[in-house]
Amino acid sequence: MDNKVRFHKHQIARAFNKAASAYNNASFLQKEVGLRLLERLMYMKIAPKHILDLGGGTGQLSEQLETIYPNASIVNLDLAHAMLCEHKTSHTLKCCADFDALPFALGQFDLIIANCALQWSNNLAVTTAQIKEVMKPNAIFIFSTFGPD
Repeated sequence: MDNKVRFHKHQIARAFNKAASAYNNASFLQKEVGLRLLERLMYMKIAPKHILDLGGGTGQLSEQLETIYPNASIVNLDLAHAMLCEHKTSHTLKCCADFDALPFALGQFDLIIANCALQWSNNLAVTTAQIKEVMKPNAIFIFSTFGPD
């Protein structure tokens, strides 16, 4: 992939900020795909201490992760501040940032999950390299995204 900007992140953030209050009522596909990701996690014998929910928006998936892994520290990262404000739980940390430029130290997370979000990356190779950098050794990265198949 070339280095051409595919998405203008300020426009994406503006659109998601505008939709934030109604997002949970309209996100049927994202909810369904998220449940399927969580089902796959059930087959893995893991006890992550630090979880990153990339593009976690209103926190639907983060809240379910809290239930599954009650002792874990969870960070919900999203580009749109208003989406994070819709996430009402007090247990999850909220981080307004772009996953194309992750603001975390190396080797920080045991589990990284990205549900229907990576299609917004301007350079998926760079983004996945950064994800790898913030993962601890033997960490798990599980994601869903849209594509032709």
